Amino acid sequence: MAKPNLRIATAARSPEREQLAAMIERHVVAVRQLAANEAAQESTETAISDARVAVEKAAEAIEAAKANAATHLTAVAMGTAGAAPLSVSTCRAKAQDAEDALEATLAARAALDEQHKAAESELQYARAALDGRIRDVCRSEVAAARLLKQAEVLQADLVARRLVLKYLLHSDLVAEPEMQAVTSFLRSNSLPGTYGTVEFTSWDAHPAPEPFRAWCQALTLDADSPVPLPT
Repeated sequence: MAKPNLRIATAARSPEREQLAAMIERHVVAVRQLAANEAAQESTETAISDARVAVEKAAEAIEAAKANAATHLTAVAMGTAGAAPLSVSTCRAKAQDAEDALEATLAARAALDEQHKAAESELQYARAALDGRIRDVCRSEVAAARLLKQAEVLQADLVARRLVLKYLLHSDLVAEPEMQAVTSFLRSNSLPGTYGTVEFTSWDAHPAPEPFRAWCQALTLDADSPVPLPT
């Protein structure tokens, strides 16, 4: 008897989510490239500092070799010379090696600077494009029209109830225990608006949109993150 196929079927991604997945990968690569460049720049700066110290020490060694050579020649003439000191030519060769090493590290820094500009530019593009693909997914999957219809119905009901409370309050038909509460409620008439409207309440910290904020953040790394509300 053949074994049943136990693979779990996964829903095919929409074109918008496929494009998002590709841009997530590009953004991840761009972040890594910039981080690698900055790490390389840091190590190169250390290498430049070390190379400069080596150049300074090599120059000092040349001067010391010159003095030692004169001392040795004097000792030779006096018949008291010991082993010959390190030659000036050898010190100059080492100094040239130190200069070459410094020049190479400076060239590496210049190359890394150019690569850093390109990496920053790529990351900026990738981030902007990623945001665009996230918007495409949201626009294609969020039932904004349905939410709007629900909000219109609820707001109409809210307005009707407020009008009834207003009539009762102004007609002195509200009992004293509830009068202050009704008055306070009716004085609070601010609702979240949009551009060009004046808001007397700061709604940005309200928790209602948080599932969508979290979803948009999740979409920066996971193209399959589900929409938070039924559509």
